[in-house]
Amino acid sequence: MFILTDGKNYVMENPMKVGIYLSTTSPCHAKEFTYKQARNLLHNKKKSLSWIREYHMINMETEKVETDVPEYSNNEIFCDDKEIVFDDSIIQEIQEEVNGVLKLKTLDAMQLNTYVAQLEQGLQFYDSAISDIYHARMDKRPPAHIRTKVDGILNELSEKRRDIKQTMNYLKVFSDSVKERWTLGKVKEELRKVKYVPYKGRTKYYEVVSDLLKNY
Repeated sequence: MFILTDGKNYVMENPMKVGIYLSTTSPCHAKEFTYKQARNLLHNKKKSLSWIREYHMINMETEKVETDVPEYSNNEIFCDDKEIVFDDSIIQEIQEEVNGVLKLKTLDAMQLNTYVAQLEQGLQFYDSAISDIYHARMDKRPPAHIRTKVDGILNELSEKRRDIKQTMNYLKVFSDSVKERWTLGKVKEELRKVKYVPYKGRTKYYEVVSDLLKNY
């Protein structure tokens, strides 16, 4: 691999725009090029990149300046110290990525709306069920085995309600991605944002109950 430098400054790639090159005084930010890439930049005809023509190529392995760089010839561009060792594991990595994408089930707007309607109905049911239990339990002082049974029912309903809310958040992301034509990377980023994180208590009672339940 090669870097381009005038001895003080280096060619770096704009981290926000691939293919756009800038000058930097930091060797750590210098872009690594193949011989052909570096040669093409040295002999580029673009006015915006004319400053690069004053630079020279440094072989990163030998740390020597590459002299007499031909403008167009590809003769021996991969010979001797210019030879590259291709890591063919990238082929398997990309194939696995392709297979993963092909397995994705794409949902259109109509299917997404159907799922949302079903989930909203489920959410209403569990909200009503939880409310019913709280009202039925109010002012009652049942024995321990009855309290345990009621608590089990309430906990199961609350967990199902939580899962519905989480799924609805995911569907919102899918729906927005269809409308706004997001990239796959953007979809993944937004899905991570709506994934539930551990709850943080707002009163002393969260710690009180958490301590009571820490061994269960």
